[in-house]
Amino acid sequence: MPEMHEGCSDAIPWHGLFARFMKPFALFTGLLLALGLAGCSKPVQSGVGSLSEVADRAAAEGQDANMNVGFARFLGLRADQPVALKRLQFEQNGATNTLNVLANEPNTIILVKRQQLLGWFYLTDRSGSLKRAVVNDGGIADGGLTNLTLMEAAAGFEALKRAWSQHASP
Repeated sequence: MPEMHEGCSDAIPWHGLFARFMKPFALFTGLLLALGLAGCSKPVQSGVGSLSEVADRAAAEGQDANMNVGFARFLGLRADQPVALKRLQFEQNGATNTLNVLANEPNTIILVKRQQLLGWFYLTDRSGSLKRAVVNDGGIADGGLTNLTLMEAAAGFEALKRAWSQHASP
């Protein structure tokens, strides 16, 4: 028979307390963690429409630019040489907003927001699904890049996508 606490005739044994309260809590916590991790790996679809119109404009009118191989790989792109881009850019509220379309893969878009020493990079496509996000701290000479989960990046991506949508509108 399990050990009972002195002075309590109806005390619940220690292992009974765990089974009754902690085990369901642990299962619930594990379920929430699993759902959260699964949500971080799925592309995030923004509530703002597609980026097709502004991507078409960038491909037709954008400035030529290149992205170095190391940074392209960090974003998850396959690259053996600098990646050719077509770029549009505008300033808003002290930030520089850039939309890059890969010249050889016009469905791949990199949205960038630079403000002071920080730069946020969002890998997406014409439909507006967030695929990958990183933040770069320009104040750190070596190793300033940090991966963001899609959940962490969703709000900034949504805001930047909205800014491009409004900028593209006549």
